[in-house]
Amino acid sequence: MKKIILNGIEFNVNDLNEFEDEGRLKLEFTIVSEGDREYHLVKELLSKSKIKYENEENIIKMRMLSLSHQSPNELTTSTKAEFLVTLVQWIEDDDPSPTANLAIEMFKAEQKFNFLLDLLSEKGILDKTEFDKGFSSYFKSLNRKTLSDFTERVFGKRIEELDE
Repeated sequence: MKKIILNGIEFNVNDLNEFEDEGRLKLEFTIVSEGDREYHLVKELLSKSKIKYENEENIIKMRMLSLSHQSPNELTTSTKAEFLVTLVQWIEDDDPSPTANLAIEMFKAEQKFNFLLDLLSEKGILDKTEFDKGFSSYFKSLNRKTLSDFTERVFGKRIEELDE
């Protein structure tokens, strides 16, 4: 287990892999949170679009490249959750616009999702028609607050502000 500092907060991480890819620093690591409070704190920090990584030499601006986590459905004070994180060094001059980055990430997520649906369907685990009906019902049940929370996390503005 190693310690790293993100946005001024020290974390114990597992499987820290620090390397250079296309001239940019990349970090891959796992954070294990314990308890519902710590889970929400870690999740909130990792949802930030810019993250400062401190090493022995300096502070490096990073951005989230990928994030996934595994946790039980119900969080308690003793629940452990695992966050799998990949950060990449943020370079202002050659970075696409935030909108382009968002479009690229949304496209990749859509392709991963479609691949997963096809794979599960081929294996007879999932019926696509049943899934589409169930998802449609689920999506309609989401409220505006959920959408507003999402847009605030992604764009830094609540949906009400984007409508203006």
